[in-house]
Amino acid sequence: PPRSTLFPYTTLFRSACAQEGTLVPLPTTIVSTLSGAALTGPAGLAYDAGRSRLFAARPLANNIAWGDLTAANPVFATLGAYGTNPAAEGFSAPVAIAVDGSGDLFVLDTGNKELDHYLFAVAGGTYTYDPAFLGGARSSFAGKVLAQATDLALRAGMLHILDAGNTRVVSVDLATATSTVAVTDPSWGQASGLAVDGAGTVFVADTFNHRILKYPSGGGAPTTIGSYGTAAGQLRLPRALEL
Repeated sequence: PPRSTLFPYTTLFRSACAQEGTLVPLPTTIVSTLSGAALTGPAGLAYDAGRSRLFAARPLANNIAWGDLTAANPVFATLGAYGTNPAAEGFSAPVAIAVDGSGDLFVLDTGNKELDHYLFAVAGGTYTYDPAFLGGARSSFAGKVLAQATDLALRAGMLHILDAGNTRVVSVDLATATSTVAVTDPSWGQASGLAVDGAGTVFVADTFNHRILKYPSGGGAPTTIGSYGTAAGQLRLPRALEL
């Protein structure tokens, strides 16, 4: 998995960033750092604003680290362990996480080519693996098994998957467990980052082509943002997106 060997670090930074209307480096002020053994090798991040919890997918450790950011010195616990049985709990290189308004977690388990779901329990604030998620059909979407999937984006009950190996974005309706192809584009060079706005516009970080692609809702040709370089408006190996 493209994210699994690129994060041998143990520190995350919380920062305050100004918004920009164009693609330029953002002025950033680091306001605090989070570190510890449970954060070794973080890849995808997710934040549960309702419960002030930060989650980090750890592909090398095959688990999810999470911590309560309301604490003065957050301590990170881990969730899950290595496993390859599709009928049981277990991770093999989880690379991305999404969290919904109820606190439930959705994990992109790239090595096992599947999505995993954890139910949040208000009493105790714990997470429980959900073996019945999507009726057990957690690997094949819109006619294909996930291949080197790299990112997730959750928006209004739709879970969007960047299925990079199949050069497509798949949208899963969590209410009906149905899936459709939102974008397909064979021009990608190992796409790694995904974001979706409220209108259904899809943004893809096309990593090895050093660009961001913006796809209109409902289909159509993408708009290219950025090009290779180090000047304002240019990119080198963009890997993640957030709206």
